[in-house]
Amino acid sequence: MQTEEKTVGIVVASNDFGENDKIITLCTFERGKISAMVKGCKKQNARLKLASSLFCFGEFKILNAKYSRVIEFNCIESFFRLTQSLKKFYLSCAICETLKIFMKEEELYPEAVSEAVNALKNIEEAEGAGEEFFFIRSFLKLLSCFGYGIEGGGCSVCGKKPVFFSFENGLCCEEHKAGKGEYLSEKALFVLEQALSDNDFSAGVNDSKTKFGETLEKLDSNTVKELFFILRHYFYFCSDKPNLPLKTYFKEFIFDH
Repeated sequence: MQTEEKTVGIVVASNDFGENDKIITLCTFERGKISAMVKGCKKQNARLKLASSLFCFGEFKILNAKYSRVIEFNCIESFFRLTQSLKKFYLSCAICETLKIFMKEEELYPEAVSEAVNALKNIEEAEGAGEEFFFIRSFLKLLSCFGYGIEGGGCSVCGKKPVFFSFENGLCCEEHKAGKGEYLSEKALFVLEQALSDNDFSAGVNDSKTKFGETLEKLDSNTVKELFFILRHYFYFCSDKPNLPLKTYFKEFIFDH
């Protein structure tokens, strides 16, 4: 029996299927993670070409039959500019890959979908080190949506100044560090604390007089490499397995930085 339904979501993966079709992975508000075919989308001037585009966010009308198929699409945001910059592209791919891995079929994580969309918006609009900062912030928020949150504001045990990122206990002082993790430089700790804060950094993006401007000054190439190394291994700890695509997105960007 064929049924039709509408769902709002974001394209986190898009793979060629045959000569003219693609199979996309959607992370949606109403149905969780689903896969669907987009027929004829690789043809020139195809009506559903945008529906098969990575990062695209909108309302999908799905025909559920022997397999799911997209039959209509209303774009809310294409995030086209993310594909025009290698750095923005890799950072956005890492966000989508994280969402795809942790979301399961038939399990709903609307906060995670919203956070991924916000991440792509911020990465698209940011400049320079702001792109990395918004990635780090959203990456941590995404993991928090799936139960792997890190709290800022001091050692997770005693509240003292943390020096260690523990994969089991979050930010810890020397006395309470335990298990797997990495020590943090002063700059990396400052950036992490800001990423974990409730501060609104959506305005004043390159203003050195603001807390955000101070954060960007500390987020130099060495600090980026340090934090990306830590976050990649924290992801491995949370997901219980290394992920080759995510590792590639991190490494390709770091080596090109």
